[in-house]
Amino acid sequence: MTDDTATAGAKKRPPREAEADSLPAAGDMASLAAGLRSLAGSGRHGRAFSFLRSLAASPPRVILLEGGSAKERADFALYWGMALNCEAPLSDGEDGAEPCLACPVCLKFLARLHRDLFFLDGTAGSITIDEVRAVRATLGEAARESKYRVVILSEAQSLTEAAANAMLKSLEEALPATVFVLTAPQRERLLPTLVSRSWVLTLAWPDPLVAKEDGADPETARGWAATAAKFLATGSGLFDRTGARGGVDAAGALALILVCQRAMAQVFSGMTGEGIAPGASPEADLARFFASLPENRLAIAGAVLAEGQESVTAQVNPALVADWVMTRLYLLRPKGRS
Repeated sequence: MTDDTATAGAKKRPPREAEADSLPAAGDMASLAAGLRSLAGSGRHGRAFSFLRSLAASPPRVILLEGGSAKERADFALYWGMALNCEAPLSDGEDGAEPCLACPVCLKFLARLHRDLFFLDGTAGSITIDEVRAVRATLGEAARESKYRVVILSEAQSLTEAAANAMLKSLEEALPATVFVLTAPQRERLLPTLVSRSWVLTLAWPDPLVAKEDGADPETARGWAATAAKFLATGSGLFDRTGARGGVDAAGALALILVCQRAMAQVFSGMTGEGIAPGASPEADLARFFASLPENRLAIAGAVLAEGQESVTAQVNPALVADWVMTRLYLLRPKGRS
């Protein structure tokens, strides 16, 4: 959570219903549709998309999307709005209707220009109480053009405390044909009262060890996994690497964070590295480290990793970010751990 006073002077466009007067160029729209279609059909996320579509017949009031990357979470949220409102769905099987990504409704959602779509973008800074109030002012009205009004809080961990509390009231006051989507790296980044009201869908985490993610090739990712595992076990080996000239760039810092996030995701899935000899696999060693943390410290670790990721994206010195993230994680170790 952030503080409203921290962004009081920021010039940020107030949230409002999207205007559908004009769409981007046809080529740009085709590119957006192709990207989302590729994501929906990918091996990483195909099952999650299918499961999301299966909910469309009786949609939950609030869905929380965690995992994946920030862009993937935003794309999932928009896809959900299209699945609920598409005018020409492609199929309606056991896993629900698949939006066409070509009708006027889908195109307006893709461009974030639909009149029944509110998109509050937390990647642009804190989501303030004034923005939430602007949304609440219309939630007592029926949707204007589609079956459902869709309110997306992209990167909802950027909600200020006052805005988060106002959003709780919005969830209770909105008409039945209004659905909310919260996105966040991990559910632990949000108020427990928001999470408790949400249907949570965990997306596949970025896997830097298999494919290129955020500019980090697999070899680089494996090297950082080994560095992270050694540092968390012994407190050594990291600073020699980050302190060397050119020792870590933005892609390397992101790879370091991603291998740790993946290890956390494995723990959440019950894969704790047990049965693999210590030192035989850095990834298993990382999973064992996170599995050793009590629940409250695991939540702190998730927040540390997400803040580190945001800091690299904001172009903070990658070496400083890497040192800060790993030091914070090391200090979370249970007492007596060798």
